[in-house]
This record gives sequence, structure tokens and C-alpha cells, in this order.
Amino acid sequence: MSGLAIFLKEAGHEVVGSDNSNYYFTVDELNNNDIEIKEYNKNNIKNDCIYIIGLSIKKDNVEFSEILNRDLEYYYYNDFIGEFIDKKMIAVSGTHGKTTTCHIIKELSNISYIIGCGNGGCNESEYFVLEACEYKNHFHSYSPELLLILNMDIDHPDFFKNKKDVINSYQGMCDRSKVVLVNGDDKLSKYLVHSNIYTYGFSEGVDYQIKLIESSVNGYKFLLKGKGLCRFLKCNLVGIHNLYNYVGAYLACLLSYLKINQYVNITLPKRRMTSYKYGNSVLIDDYAHHPTEINALLESLKIKYDGYKINCIFQSHTYSRTIKYRNEFKKVLKKFDDVYLLDVFSSAREKEGVLMQKRVNRYFRKFKKYDSSILESICESNKEVWVFLGAGTSNELLETFKKEHFNAMKM
Repeated sequence: MSGLAIFLKEAGHEVVGSDNSNYYFTVDELNNNDIEIKEYNKNNIKNDCIYIIGLSIKKDNVEFSEILNRDLEYYYYNDFIGEFIDKKMIAVSGTHGKTTTCHIIKELSNISYIIGCGNGGCNESEYFVLEACEYKNHFHSYSPELLLILNMDIDHPDFFKNKKDVINSYQGMCDRSKVVLVNGDDKLSKYLVHSNIYTYGFSEGVDYQIKLIESSVNGYKFLLKGKGLCRFLKCNLVGIHNLYNYVGAYLACLLSYLKINQYVNITLPKRRMTSYKYGNSVLIDDYAHHPTEINALLESLKIKYDGYKINCIFQSHTYSRTIKYRNEFKKVLKKFDDVYLLDVFSSAREKEGVLMQKRVNRYFRKFKKYDSSILESICESNKEVWVFLGAGTSNELLETFKKEHFNAMKM
């Protein structure tokens, strides 16, 4: 919603929004773009506006209720984008890596964008890139020129019951797209069909194959070949998952005939391995909230900070995901040196929070619970990495630490 608001303002529209008073990091970009944010109040509703409703908002919300009572024009987020944005769409989908890959695409090519880290932009390009989320098949509102599928997994167990559900969801999205580009190394990719589909990866038999030449703490040098293409490329991001993201982004630009600045030094979006130097240690803010994402992050940190002790302060996101993947979470969290758990950041759609938290506490009883003294112990750490991890509000603890210990510097 924040990215869309900024996109619409840069397109020349007057934009104002409403939210609750809780801070969330995506508000920063709204403030930077002078977009007013009001607290929910039915008096905010005027007759001369078009209303765009976030997908988490229920009809009993005081403003949504007023919109319905007055029969005013409104659209849900995905429906508005699918109906009103008249640029050609590159839709980036997948369980993991959507935000980073969208960010890489807009760094490689000068196109408009709506990104999940709260950022957006609109320019003269005929193309725009956005994250296309599979939850509740919301991305079926879109009809992309190009659909990029990074990977397929069950990330929303309250909606997808099994892998067949996930495959059917992505196949429905393929059916709505002119060109499909998919990670051919993903185990479920072989089940997708389309008349104009391209695959990429390390495997033999993909349309565009990655041949790794060199890897280091500074990224990768590799050969990308296939379909008449043979190019030596560099990716300055660490972690094989980020190499997949980079290649997917590069090929999405190539297949869309966009001009590519392949020499740009890619930065990561907000809350994706955002790093701060503190004495001899490093503080990391990262949004990873699925076991696969956490494992990929940890592997990257081990490469980048070889010889460091790596700790995490983790807040899991939603009870359904935490309980569904409890064994996978335990397996990956054990790979950290020290782990401190916050209570689950629950969704508004989940009930019985207290009882669910007790179940989570029982499942993860072998890990330490977070308390405020942990932040103080960071002050005495030496050659350690501290990861503030999760899609919830663990990053607020990092912000607290930075305010109290002002010599933390962004790297």
C-alpha cells in the first residue's frame, strides 16, 4: 500500500491515507514523500475520493464501514492495480525474494515500480514492476506482460493446504501472462505449462544456464548462456539465493527488451540484510520469516562474516506458519550460535492468541526467551553478528539500541 501510494503521487494524483497509530517501517517512505497519514476516523471519508483498501482491512473498520454505508467508489489493492494502471506489467512472484528481485529490476532498468519494502516510483517508462503475492490468489487480478516465478513453497498454510494448491495457484497466474520466466531449479517448476515459458538456473536443460566462475565475499562472477545469449556477468550480492534473484531480474529485463545497466552496484532494499557497524560487531536488520529464507540469510552471513559468532533475536510471523513449520524453524535456528525468541507477531485474522502462544512456547522451549538485558549484552560483544530477524517488529529493538548507542553506523 505504501509503494502504491508513492507511485500514484508521482503519477500526479493527490494521495492521503489512513492507518492505526502503530509504527511500521514502511511509513518512513510515506513521510519522505510528504504523504499524509491520518488515524482511522469516519470523518476522514469524503465524497470526492476513490478509496483503495488494503487486503488486511475488514469491513468493520470504521472507515471501510463508512465507505460502504455511503456507497462510495472503492477497490481492493490488487483489483485497483489490475484495472487502472495502464503500463505494461512485470510481475515478480514466488514465496521468497520478491522484494529483492523487484528492487534489482528497477536498479537494472529505469522503470516504474511498486515494492513491498514500502517504496514506489512512477516515470515515463511503458513498463512497471511489482510484487505479485500468491496469498488467496490475489495475483490473479493481474495480466502481466511477463511473469517471473522465483520459487514455489507453502508460505501461507492458512490458505494453501498442500503443494498441489500452490501449483494450481501459480498455473492460474501463468494462464494470465503473455511470457513466463521461471526458476528451473525449483522442484515444482516442472509442473507449470505455458506456450511461451523460459527457464533459468544451474541445471542442465534449462533455457538460460548459470555457470559460476568465481564467488567471494564481494559476490559472484558467472556466465549466463542459452537461447543465443552468452554473457559474462557480475552480481555484487552475497548468497546463492541472491544470485538467483539477480539472474531472474536480469532475464526479466532482457525478455522485456528493456535497456539494462549491468554495471550498477546493486544495493538491497530496506530490511534485507541491512547492516550497521557497532564496534567490532555487526547489527543486521532482516525481514526473513520463513525457514527457507532464514537459512539462505544465515548462509550469506557465514560467507560475509567468516569467523564471527552469529546470534539472532527472532520474532516469528503468524501462528499458522510458526506451528506448521515448527520443526523446520527449530532446525534452522539451531544453526545460530545464540537465539532469543520474541512472542509471535500474529495476524489480525488469527484467533486465540494466548492459547496459540502457549503452544509455540512449548514447541520452542529449548530456545531462550528474549528479555531487555540482551540489548545490553550487545555492548560488550566482540566480533559478533546480531540479527534482528522477522517480518514483525523485531527491528524496533534495533532502532531502540541505535538511539541509545549512537555510534552504530550503517555499513
